[in-house]
Amino acid sequence: MLLESGGESAFDVQFEVSRFLFRFENNPLKVIVIKDYPKIQIGTRTLGPFVEGREMSLRLWEAAELVQQGVVRYKEESKLNVSELYKQSWSEANKPQLQQIEPNFYQKLRMYYKDPSVEDAEKEKVEGNVTDLMSQRLSKILKIALKGGSRSEMVKNMTEEEKWLYDRLNSLIRSWENGLRTFKKEAVKE
Repeated sequence: MLLESGGESAFDVQFEVSRFLFRFENNPLKVIVIKDYPKIQIGTRTLGPFVEGREMSLRLWEAAELVQQGVVRYKEESKLNVSELYKQSWSEANKPQLQQIEPNFYQKLRMYYKDPSVEDAEKEKVEGNVTDLMSQRLSKILKIALKGGSRSEMVKNMTEEEKWLYDRLNSLIRSWENGLRTFKKEAVKE
């Protein structure tokens, strides 16, 4: 099994990513009902009845299923703003410091790709900006981790997922540096 810093395996990394997704999938989300639908029972939870035009708060996984069935649509504030994505990508590429980004950016991006109302051609157009934005941010996060310093100041413009990555990178870099110092001290003793 591939081991990371501190004995973490690639499986542990996937587990952490899954935890982020689980928390997000269970966050409440605003939707608008677009067609009447009877109430439904999910385990011990009752949803509905759904009345056209009504605003509701559902967990993302519940909303996603009802969006697929054409019962509700995501409220605009819950959706990824593509024009903001373009601005964010430009800003990240043209400014040296890590730019502030919406805390739920990666989750909204996931919702965007799963949204059946978004055309595949539009998703493909957005993909280039997403790749550029993520590459720019990853590069800056790595530089911040290399620099070290006060965590609170370093992570102020990061999402929770990026903070987790920063912590792992920072830990790995500090372990590596300490290992080199130990190696040097041992060599001097000989």
